[in-house]
Amino acid sequence: TRESGKETGRRDEAAWEVWGNEDGPSPSSRPHVVDVAEPSMLDIVAGQRDRFRVRSQELEEDNRKLAERVETVLAERDNVKADNVQLYERIRYLQSYSASTAGEQGGVA
Repeated sequence: TRESGKETGRRDEAAWEVWGNEDGPSPSSRPHVVDVAEPSMLDIVAGQRDRFRVRSQELEEDNRKLAERVETVLAERDNVKADNVQLYERIRYLQSYSASTAGEQGGVA
């Protein structure tokens, strides 16, 4: 505790040297302290802008990929629809052919 008291005394003396008297330092004698670790408002806003720009680019890329996927799915849907129409036409033809051949065989017998 004795050493910590000495250290506190030294800090107090150093503070008095900087601040001067009890009333505080005069405006001209105040040290101008710039905290390098504390970012300015401009730095904060610029960082936020950069983060938003990166996120925007990511979302635009996702949007592009989804648009391509939608185009692919729509093309597949159109192909499947065309195939279904052809199959339906074949089925109808075969059903009509079967009915006509069954009618001819029934009339002969």
